[in-house]
Amino acid sequence: SCRGEHGRSHELCAQDREIFTACRVFSRVAAPPRAAAYYLCKSQFAGKTYVPDRTATAVAAAEEQSGVSSSSQWQAHQLDRALQRVDNEVRRTGRVTRRELDDVLAQVAALGRLTGPQGLLLVRMCGAFLREEPPAERSELARTVWEQLQSLGCPLDASHYNALLQVYLENEFSFCPSTFLATMEAANVQPNRVTFQRLIHRYCQQGDIAGASKILEHMKSQDLAINEKVFNSLVLGHCRAGDTESAWNVLEVMRNAQLEPTADTFHALLVGCAERGDRAGLERTLREADRVEAFLPDDVLLDVARVLACAGHHDMLDMMLERMRRLAGYTQDCINVCLQLLAQGQDEAAYRVLLSMDSPRNEIHGNFFVSQMVRRGLPLERILHYCKDLQSRGLNSRALVRCAEVALVGHRSELALGLLREMHQQGLPLRPHYFYPLVLAQAGNEEGVYGVVKALTELGVEPSFDLLADYVFPALNVGDTAAVVEKLRGLGLTASSIVNPLVLYYLQARDVDKALAAVEQYPVNLVPSAVVPALAACYRETHKAVPTAKLLSIALKGPEGTATGASRTDWAGRFLTDCLAVQPTEHLAILVPELAANKVHISRATADAIRARHGSALSAPILDVLDQISTEKLSEFAEGSSQLPSQNDMGIEELEAHLVELQSKGMNTRGALRRLLLLHCRFRHVERALSVAEQLRQEGCAFTGAMHAQLLDLFVSVGDLEKARDHLRQVHEVDPSFRLDGYKLLNLAALEASRGNPEDALRLLEESDEELLQPQQGLERAAIQLLTALAKEGGPVNRALDLLLSRRWVTPSGALLAPLVHAHLAQDDLPAALATFEEYARRYRLTPAKTELSKRLIEQGRSEELQKVVDISTEVHGEANTLFDLAAYFLECGHMRQAQKILETPGLRARHQRLDQICEGFLRRNMVTQLEQLVAITRNLFDVNRDALYLFLFRAYDASGDADRALDAWAQMQEENVQPSNRTLHVLAALLKRLDRPVPFTPLRPLNSLGRAAKPRALMPSSLPTLMLRWSSGTAAWS
Repeated sequence: SCRGEHGRSHELCAQDREIFTACRVFSRVAAPPRAAAYYLCKSQFAGKTYVPDRTATAVAAAEEQSGVSSSSQWQAHQLDRALQRVDNEVRRTGRVTRRELDDVLAQVAALGRLTGPQGLLLVRMCGAFLREEPPAERSELARTVWEQLQSLGCPLDASHYNALLQVYLENEFSFCPSTFLATMEAANVQPNRVTFQRLIHRYCQQGDIAGASKILEHMKSQDLAINEKVFNSLVLGHCRAGDTESAWNVLEVMRNAQLEPTADTFHALLVGCAERGDRAGLERTLREADRVEAFLPDDVLLDVARVLACAGHHDMLDMMLERMRRLAGYTQDCINVCLQLLAQGQDEAAYRVLLSMDSPRNEIHGNFFVSQMVRRGLPLERILHYCKDLQSRGLNSRALVRCAEVALVGHRSELALGLLREMHQQGLPLRPHYFYPLVLAQAGNEEGVYGVVKALTELGVEPSFDLLADYVFPALNVGDTAAVVEKLRGLGLTASSIVNPLVLYYLQARDVDKALAAVEQYPVNLVPSAVVPALAACYRETHKAVPTAKLLSIALKGPEGTATGASRTDWAGRFLTDCLAVQPTEHLAILVPELAANKVHISRATADAIRARHGSALSAPILDVLDQISTEKLSEFAEGSSQLPSQNDMGIEELEAHLVELQSKGMNTRGALRRLLLLHCRFRHVERALSVAEQLRQEGCAFTGAMHAQLLDLFVSVGDLEKARDHLRQVHEVDPSFRLDGYKLLNLAALEASRGNPEDALRLLEESDEELLQPQQGLERAAIQLLTALAKEGGPVNRALDLLLSRRWVTPSGALLAPLVHAHLAQDDLPAALATFEEYARRYRLTPAKTELSKRLIEQGRSEELQKVVDISTEVHGEANTLFDLAAYFLECGHMRQAQKILETPGLRARHQRLDQICEGFLRRNMVTQLEQLVAITRNLFDVNRDALYLFLFRAYDASGDADRALDAWAQMQEENVQPSNRTLHVLAALLKRLDRPVPFTPLRPLNSLGRAAKPRALMPSSLPTLMLRWSSGTAAWS
């Protein structure tokens, strides 16, 4: 295929060849980066390429200017991807692992810079999202991250300080609020209402109501809004101060301020009671929450259970666990709480929470639990206790294996060995690769390495080739071959299992003499598939032909090397080919005689390939010897052929040029004119179509029925009914057998109906007796237009629909059936509209005009009829989709409270696509208030993407030019601890700059049309030859 491609390239013009070359280059650019070893090998063995001096100079200059920059851009791109993964994981599960954070911090250190949003995300990850670490370690990590942000010059604004405050609160880190404010002032960062809210919460965590009151008075003096979060903090503060009644009084104050207590309020009360072990207080709070219909999600109750366990009140855990509804997201909530309990040393409580989870669908239930036990350093006895219990319950048959894996990866050698012994006692299979980390852990301790091998053999595991060659021998002093072999044989290993990997190790160390001596001292069958590639690599560096050829001869005497028939592999030919990568003529002159002397043979195919490539540089005696050692026939391969792609049909411009050419030569132009008439009618070029038709008449060309049909369709598209009727008449006169296709017929019928002629429209349908084998997709739009026009005129909609369906012109759809419901809604006949809706929903499982019908029922307060629509919609679309639609209808009709109750339905989780559609609809219709309400009532919806919703809100404020409401929404994002995306920040920054308002954060680079940060053009050389040269030389770096 490569040869065929080369041949075709000569037939292409210069421009085509350059485009083709560019496509191949950019396909390489778009491919994933390869391993570094690939580029090292490519650079080492690549042939020389001729490049003009001028191009080489340009490349050198380009590399000097953009080499470092391109590498930096690639690192920045990798960091963006890593942070995106972390953010997505937090959105999905509510947690992040320490390993992921450490990897990101390592990338940050390598890059040496950090943007504001990236720094904000890193700070946020040091709090409650880091479930597997205890609060003290999280606080220490937060300090490290903050210092790194400052050292890298990351732009810090109020959102960063607020995020740090939130991390301090989540970790209950001890700090001085006044000192924190002084630090912000020294950094010239102005605190906002979120800052003061979190400082109030800090005082309340300490039970210092007086300190919280001072901050509260300051907020009032600054006219800063006092919202629900402040009251929730005061509830917790009074509880921690030991004044439970005052905490309950806060709820009355909230109601007086027109704020209803929410799940967060009752959460604060429950936590205060749980810390003191106040069972009566817990029961009272739960009763009150039920009375006011405040839905308490599972994650709230699980957090209260965590507080009870950490406070030592294990007897009350069941009180919370029994109230779990186990709704959507319960599994992830349980995992999060279990990890937190294990981090705080509460493994028994964590196990009880684990057992409360739903029955598993597989036999690996609780893998996260057993893994975290090992990471937190639980004793072997406790780990075995939980693993055996999980096995006995049938929850996790591989719990012990998972623990051993985590212990090995975490370099806990003693624990891992104990777990492996337990696995052996239980009859679980042990693999050689389990012992790789154990050998690595004994680096510099030969006795320890031998101890691992001894333990391996005692457990009945046969050491693998890789274990010895890549792990054991590199950790031993193998200068004395006999000593190593004898010691390993004393541990139960056979000579063959020792010598083969030992020979490979010697060859990898480029000591072919030692390898040969080992084989001669301990004659065993070598494995050519492992030895030959290493032998070739060793020869390319040592150039020792005599021992190399002798060792190759010994390797080929084994069972694998002497196989016959079709299964035989030409190992000697592969060896010789590998050796010829560098200085082939010199190596051939040395190696070929040595191979002959040791009676080593290669295939005829290899010999012919060597002769074809290097024969001109070899002497006659060497060629003769090459023929002597070649024995097999050459396999022939046929090369395929390919064809050039065919050309497309002419377009309008090409046809017009062709028409001019025909006219200049006096040739027949009717065919080109007919084709032009067809294209101009298709693309609705009215004037040009009429001009072409006039030319055809002047040339005496007779119009066919198809040509009149095209003109009919053209006039229908511009609404000229009279001319359309005229061409319909001419169609029948010119060719009575001609039948209009469905598109043209339905469009003409729709035009007739819209002009007050419904009976004429129906007559057109009845006169056409065409029946399709299957519906055509494009006919639906025309059918909808026809039915809509008939409905508006009060025409025979049902008769028209029956004709369309009986002739299989269309298939039933919601949009197609909607005009039948609209016909009743236009007359305010809701019972008839509902009956029609129900009829077609039952018949076709469709919900035509559901939006219009539902909103009309909401506006008129017809709850029973609305419930009927909801029930039908649930049968067709499912409960979740129906509930989101219903909430949107209530918002549009001004009933926010009802919409909120709908979205608080237990078990409901976010449907991102549906929410996006609702927000787009509000945005398109400039319904900013409804959009604000939707953002507010979805705050506690499971799995909701808050950043996406706030982006819609900022787009709405941008359209209305409302900077104050945008800044207020920005503060709300901080209150909710929402990570803003780059796109959200760009929209907000653009709005504030346009209105000459200060931007409360550091703006990022401008985004391109896809919403990504624009990359500098300097990374891409302007010259295609320069690009090619940089790629061939292996020096190009792409981001």
